[in-house]
Amino acid sequence: SFINEATLEFHHNQEKKQWTMASNNQKPTEPKTIRDSDLKRLRIMVVDDQPDTLQMILKMLKVLGVTEIFSAPDGREALQLIEFMDGMIDIVFCDWNMPSVTGIEMLRELRMASPEIRFIMVTARGDMDSVLVAKEAGVNGFIRKPFSLSELKNKIGSVMSQPLDSRAARPA
Repeated sequence: SFINEATLEFHHNQEKKQWTMASNNQKPTEPKTIRDSDLKRLRIMVVDDQPDTLQMILKMLKVLGVTEIFSAPDGREALQLIEFMDGMIDIVFCDWNMPSVTGIEMLRELRMASPEIRFIMVTARGDMDSVLVAKEAGVNGFIRKPFSLSELKNKIGSVMSQPLDSRAARPA
């Protein structure tokens, strides 16, 4: 389901320095927690063309206890790896700005091939136009750079708690 542009609202948490989004003028909900045992069972792919950022996210996921972590330096390679792995990925963390295949292009292709995979856009963007483009393409969540370990864990919990029918909004 799509969020109506007229009801989209952003909330900025000064203390955490993050934006959250709510629809229908509701306040954002508290982050969903995820058990450590559930984190250990997840298979996560990280896609980023910046080696330092890629390594930082990989290390953070390891600290959280995720043991099955895969990475790709660009969207094209990530899509090929996901196809080869045939349903073995639970979540993709993907940078928005990459050469060759951007994060939004990767998201659109992934939604056609594997709509069940949760997709979290990693970005410094926070403008409404970018958020709407990503929502229309079927993004499950955003995490803004820079982010903390607890924000990463909360974001994983949030997208994993989404019901099956709202995880992937397929383009019309």
